[in-house]
Amino acid sequence: MPTVRTAPLTVTPLSPYICKISIILPVYNAEQYLPESIQSLLNQSFSDFEIVIVNDKSTDSSIDIAQKYACVDNRILIIEHIKNFGVSQARNTALSAASGEYLVFMDADDISAPERLQTQLDHMQQNDLDVCGSYMQAFGAKSRALHYPLHDIEIRRNLYFYGRTIATPSVMIKRNSFKGILFNPRYSFGEDYDLWINIALNKAARFGNIPKILVHYRKHENQASCQLKSMNHTNMIDILHRHLESADQSITKKMIELHYSLLKEKHRLSSSEIQPYKVLLNKLASFSETSKSSSEVPLTSFYYTLFNKRFNNNLNSWKLYNQLTDGREYLKSIFILLKSFYT
Repeated sequence: MPTVRTAPLTVTPLSPYICKISIILPVYNAEQYLPESIQSLLNQSFSDFEIVIVNDKSTDSSIDIAQKYACVDNRILIIEHIKNFGVSQARNTALSAASGEYLVFMDADDISAPERLQTQLDHMQQNDLDVCGSYMQAFGAKSRALHYPLHDIEIRRNLYFYGRTIATPSVMIKRNSFKGILFNPRYSFGEDYDLWINIALNKAARFGNIPKILVHYRKHENQASCQLKSMNHTNMIDILHRHLESADQSITKKMIELHYSLLKEKHRLSSSEIQPYKVLLNKLASFSETSKSSSEVPLTSFYYTLFNKRFNNNLNSWKLYNQLTDGREYLKSIFILLKSFYT
């Protein structure tokens, strides 16, 4: 019989042994996709793992499907919530029961490549990483390859500048790096962004992505990222402000709102916003920098990409860019300014 435990919020470890990898798999009404998801994990070339499934009070046959697989493979542990708590708490419940040295996140509608676990484990150990993701292939409603920055400093900077960072369904994380950190149940959208910012504030932690598709990410209209997209604006601003204000009380929510609107909504920088935004950018740069940052990707190169590709450029953004680079990138700033007249 499969191991099943009912859990209101937290549980004690279900397994008496310590495995290498614990796969965290929250499930809510996923009967249509769950078999393919679980089977992709059981087909892994690496075998020393457990799958911790948390059924978040599904109303379909998800629990029956999970139990069917658990009956034939004792690496599958099942926990049932007494009510629907949401994906953050479901992951937290699974984390409290996990016994692995490494943790892997997986969504119930996605598919892992057979070599995923072995590839990520090798890459993490060879590069001394704490958090490791990979490229993904979107399929279903939309089909396209999803690429992410590869190196620690690129990922860190993008975290603070609302760029592409690391995909949670592709993540493997060293358990020691996760100690005391949980998903915040207050966020039903952006909870993973909250987690990565939390970890990134520890400058000793190292992020990385593997330039290989290890996860097939299913796109469909019923998934949370589609249904809750309207919450993106509010949550992303609140998350970044909450974390940064705790480290520097001079960072206000108004500053973060301006930051978000410039990078995500193509707001045009006004002359009165140049100086306060320059102050914020310098603070964000200091948060993202580590002892190895300058040797990997110079900050001036990052600013060039940021202003050239993501700003609604005008004369004021050119002035700001010139100030941030102390005039050393004059020719590039001229290019940015000229581009603004033709776009």
